[in-house]
Amino acid sequence: MPIVELYHFWSSVCSVRCRMALEEKGVAWTSRYIDLFAFDQLRPEYLAINPKGVVPTLVHNGQPIRESLVINEYIDAAFEGPRLTPSGPLEAARMREFVYACDEGFSAIVKLTMVRYILPKLRNRWGDAELRNQAARRPTRF
Repeated sequence: MPIVELYHFWSSVCSVRCRMALEEKGVAWTSRYIDLFAFDQLRPEYLAINPKGVVPTLVHNGQPIRESLVINEYIDAAFEGPRLTPSGPLEAARMREFVYACDEGFSAIVKLTMVRYILPKLRNRWGDAELRNQAARRPTRF
């Protein structure tokens, strides 16, 4: 039986996208929760599978797959279950256009979520000095 693990943060839009794909396909998977508020994404063991230090990451039989759109395409191709991508080329193109439009819109949502939701919680929990220290740990080369 294949081992499928999803490293994710509960309220990450990209993580939600991958959890939905796994559920739609009926794939049994193990949750590996990455607490962004505890900076789990910067731990060496996580950076070993995702050098960017972002979520989500899917690990299938020991092999990491990164970036939510790529992960979802992989899930669709690698596992039995209902197809997530339409079989017709035009329909598949329309789906990809929709996904692209959503992804473009997500960048605004992600920035807003960071500024209005995540950053205030991090400031309350850690303070500005510790946030600067943690930011210095963030990988800049992949």
